[in-house]
Amino acid sequence: MQKKIHNLIPILTLISIGWCSGQYFENFSLFAYSTEIELMDVITLAVTVFIAWYVAQILQKRGQDERFEKELIIARIDDVDNALIKLSAICFSKDPVRYDEVTHILSNTRKWTKRFRQIIEERYNTLHEKEENRFVSVSRKIIEVNRLCTYTPPAGIDDDIQISNGTIIYTSQRCLQIDAVLESIRDELLQLKIIVNNH
Repeated sequence: MQKKIHNLIPILTLISIGWCSGQYFENFSLFAYSTEIELMDVITLAVTVFIAWYVAQILQKRGQDERFEKELIIARIDDVDNALIKLSAICFSKDPVRYDEVTHILSNTRKWTKRFRQIIEERYNTLHEKEENRFVSVSRKIIEVNRLCTYTPPAGIDDDIQISNGTIIYTSQRCLQIDAVLESIRDELLQLKIIVNNH
């Protein structure tokens, strides 16, 4: 109801300005006007107003649809970003980290990255082509994080990571390595959000 009143105010304002202008210019002899209204003029005016309203509605709907699509893509990018923040917090935790929790976060990160990349490719092909290097960089860095978080050499000995009985213990040096790559990914995700928002 309030929206209808809000839309009605500009219309009433324009009608009032038109009426006041008509009253003002009625006294000038510079303008020739007729007090008779022709049916064709009324029909032409009505059709013109209807077309203007219809085009405005279509453009507004299209703008809303594009904004909604962008918000969905940005939400998917935020999902990846939140997973990376959670992973960083887990790595710096003093408690032993559950291996399955780390692999679950890494799996979701890869899956969500692939999903928002596919959406961008489908909806904004030119943007996808332009930012292909950024997508490749993010994917490579996620693989690097996966290696830093879960990989142990075939011999099973790595001074920076110990995996046993379903838990992982990281050294502070490994945590810093992981965090550096995570921050680099988050910076690239921020750039992607800005690019998608401005596209």
